This record gives sequence, C-alpha cells and structure tokens, in this order.
Amino acid sequence: MSFSIPATAQDAIRRARRPLASCERRAGSYRSWAATVCAAEARHAADDFWAAAQRLGLAGLFDREDGFGGHDTPFRFPHEAHACAALSWLGHLQAHESDRCGPWCGGRWEKWSPLRRQEWLRRRRYLWAGFVREVERYREARRHLDAAAVRDHRRGARLPPRRQAKAPVSREPSTARAIG
Repeated sequence: MSFSIPATAQDAIRRARRPLASCERRAGSYRSWAATVCAAEARHAADDFWAAAQRLGLAGLFDREDGFGGHDTPFRFPHEAHACAALSWLGHLQAHESDRCGPWCGGRWEKWSPLRRQEWLRRRRYLWAGFVREVERYREARRHLDAAAVRDHRRGARLPPRRQAKAPVSREPSTARAIG
C-alpha cells in the first residue's frame, strides 16, 4: 500500500515556496556561470521545499532525506526543473570530457584512431548542445517568472519577498525523537 500526500498539503507547499533572486549573466565563462547559477537554483529548490514543509508542519509526511533528493521534485518551479536538467547534462558532459583529458585518461587521446576521436567529438557536441539547451530553457523560464513578478507588482499585488540563499535547512522531519 502506497501513501500519497494529500492535495491540500501539496497546494500549501506550492504556495509557500518562493523563488531565488534572479542572477543574469554579466561576464566570464558561460559554462562556469551556468553551473554556478543552476547549482544554486537546485540547492534552493530543495532547501526551500524543506523549509516550507517544516513551516507548515508537513515535513513528517515525507520520508527522511536519503541523500538522493526527489521529495522536492514535484514542487519545483519550471526554471528550477530546467536548472536541474542542465546540471544533469553538465555531469554527463564532464564525465565524457574526462575520457580525453581527465585524471584517468592515461594519454588515451593520442592513442585513439581518427574515427574514435570523431565519435568522441560528436558525442561531446551532443552533450554540450543538451546542456546549453537546458540552460537557455532555464533563462527563458526565469524571464517569464521575473516578468510576471513585475506585472503583478505594477497591478499593486503584494508578493512576499524572494528569499536569498541561506544556510542549508535540516532535512529531518519535525517529529519529536525519544532520547535514550
């Protein structure tokens, strides 16, 4: 028998969540900026989910944090989902690049045939394109979110302030423990 979270609890958590402040690219490496911003968004998605669940007294509805995440996945904003997808692409890209120039390559690149090098470059282009595509989807979703916030502000709607990144929130359910 599986246990599902009541819809009212899901809606309450979604309403309590707030996006991280926007951070547009200014200068420097695109890859470095994207990795930093997407990692901050992914970390904020998890931290803000747990903070909202604990504030609402709903953390006990979720299993303990097992290190693999996942509890916050259904509660992510669209831009956070794209940021997490971009990080996944980046992880695959970095692992692929380590075949050529990583600490375990052992000079393999020089020993590869021209055909093997072409295959490696084709795969790298595919992974880079996937990473860039998700980063650009993140940026587009972020622009829509920011535009909606400006539109609501002009209409006079008072939104709660966006939260800045804070120290990690404890992921333990807020239930009392016996000390013994």
